[in-house]
Amino acid sequence: LRNTSTLIASLLPGVPVFPSLGDMDFVPSASDPGPSRRQWLTDAAAEAWAQWLTQEAVTSLKWGGYYQVSLEAWSLRVVVLNTEVC
Repeated sequence: LRNTSTLIASLLPGVPVFPSLGDMDFVPSASDPGPSRRQWLTDAAAEAWAQWLTQEAVTSLKWGGYYQVSLEAWSLRVVVLNTEVC
């Protein structure tokens, strides 16, 4: 996560990026192990992606793997779902 996030940030400076977790982030796929067993992943994602997110979004990402960010300049709200539970 950290290496990829650093690469994306270096290739797209100043561009908002909104990464998400998905069903292929666990083995076997589509097997969400529950909040206590996925905490390592949501914490790592929140740390790696904090450069693009608000503190509220980081907190939500750590808790459930999802978040929302408002882009007021564009009158837009980005909602990022945690699809690993689908």
